[in-house]
Amino acid sequence: MVEQRIENPRVGGSNPPPGTIIYKALAGNGWGLVSLLRSQTNAQLKQANIMQTFKLTPKPQSDYRLEVREMNKKCTLEKYGYRHNKIVYGFCDALPELAELQSLGLNIEEITFDEAQRNLTNNLVERGRAKSKIDHLKLAREENGEKNEQEEAVAQQKLTDLNNTIQATKEALGITGILKLLKF
Repeated sequence: MVEQRIENPRVGGSNPPPGTIIYKALAGNGWGLVSLLRSQTNAQLKQANIMQTFKLTPKPQSDYRLEVREMNKKCTLEKYGYRHNKIVYGFCDALPELAELQSLGLNIEEITFDEAQRNLTNNLVERGRAKSKIDHLKLAREENGEKNEQEEAVAQQKLTDLNNTIQATKEALGITGILKLLKF
């Protein structure tokens, strides 16, 4: 008798892909993705493309960067987050147990993941890059006499569009005031 298998490890692509599980729960007035159980592995979270969002309130008179560094020892943070009214917002694939983080003296809570917050962070990053490009183009024009007015105008339009998008997202999220982009 010969064993028959549905997958051949010697032939690329012959293994069937893993199943996809969509987790839904009633959130507010509609259905939405929610945080997975803590027993889920980071790989499963990445595969499901779900991020967890945290809100870190630094201790008074402390440097928030030290607290973020402590968090980064316990989980892998996304490269960027933002700060609003002295509160740090960031993203990671899987937060460790909050009690564990709180035992380190961190005032942290998990908040519902909102793609708009992540898009806001990405737009803040892109705005910084657009500003840098404009400065570079202006310097090249002034110092070297380069004829780059059209490229500068395109970069300026991109900056204007990003500013408008950021403002609209802030209004949709109920954020007023200044946001500071953070690099973790």
